[in-house]
Amino acid sequence: APVVANRAASVATATIATVAASSSSSSIASSTALQAASSAVVLKDCTSGALAFFNGIRTPAALIAGSSLAALFSMIGKYRELQKSRGERVTLRIFHACALFGFLLAVTTVVSSTSAGTRLLLGEFNPMAPNVYQFLKREMEFEWTLTRWCFLTGVMNFLTAIGGRILIEFDLLTEYRAAERYIVFLALGGMIGHLTSLVNSSLNCWPNLWSMTVDVYRMATLRAWRNKYPLAIVSLLGVTTAISWSAISIVQEIFGWNKAASISDDESDSATTLDYMPSILAASSSSSGEVSDANGDTSDGAAEAHAEVSADNSAT
Repeated sequence: APVVANRAASVATATIATVAASSSSSSIASSTALQAASSAVVLKDCTSGALAFFNGIRTPAALIAGSSLAALFSMIGKYRELQKSRGERVTLRIFHACALFGFLLAVTTVVSSTSAGTRLLLGEFNPMAPNVYQFLKREMEFEWTLTRWCFLTGVMNFLTAIGGRILIEFDLLTEYRAAERYIVFLALGGMIGHLTSLVNSSLNCWPNLWSMTVDVYRMATLRAWRNKYPLAIVSLLGVTTAISWSAISIVQEIFGWNKAASISDDESDSATTLDYMPSILAASSSSSGEVSDANGDTSDGAAEAHAEVSADNSAT
């Protein structure tokens, strides 16, 4: 009887251990399944999010385009008035160049976002993706990258143009306004640097804005060349030439290599001299007339004196 009892107790213990092991293994399996399910990628329709992105970026781009257009045609007479100061000439060139490129980049942002919205409405793509970022990167890489780059660089150009206009309008390039000039440099420079750092940290697919610029130019070139878009090729050549000429013009103005400015200075000096020439000639003619009148009066007086002497002699 004790042997049978011991055997029964051992069998019961083994059964309890087996049940406990099976329950623990099932709990481990269930937890593993839950972790796998939670880590699985969930796809969703990203069309509405993509439309919201392009519609949201279009409004501030339109505001920047309007402000840059208004600034582009301001201070036109200032360039003729400030020909003598190299610093003011350089600032005006930078101001007009940044206003022009800011306007063009903002308009490009508006047009590219509108074109991308039209493609989204057509639905010629797979709308399912883990998030909107990956969806735009996969399906609309060129439009998405071009829109972001144009907007970011347009904002930087707009801020630079504002700084140049502040320096010119408030006469901060003179010697007695050096403190105010440094304040503007530090404030705008700090703001542009902060925004650039913020942009570089949020690009995700590129390490910095310069790498994004190179990638945008590469994608635009490949797209125009592979698809045989003649207008796109012409536009790339025109934009590259315009940026190069603008940079060369500013560098020439900084180092005094701009011959046109020196020629215009000489012409302004000669024009000033010619403006004074009529008054000089009039003064010289009047002085010569006075001298001739004085000579005539002197000769008349001598003749009268000679006539009186001869009359006295004849009377004697």
